[in-house]
Amino acid sequence: MIECDLRELIGQHITENEVPTARVDLAWGCLEFLNGLVDIAPETLARYVGVLQAKDAA
Repeated sequence: MIECDLRELIGQHITENEVPTARVDLAWGCLEFLNGLVDIAPETLARYVGVLQAKDAA
C-alpha cells in the first residue's frame, strides 16, 4: 500500500471535507471525487506518487 498527500494535486478542486467522496471508477481506473466532477487519471496518480518515475527513467 502506498500513502500520499494529494493536497497539492487536488487541493484547488476539492476541500478536505470532500475527500470522503473519493471512489475508484472501475471502468476507467480513475480516482473520482464529488460523483465524478473531479477525477485523477491512473497515470497521473501513479506519476504523482512516484510509481512511474523508475519506469520513465528507463
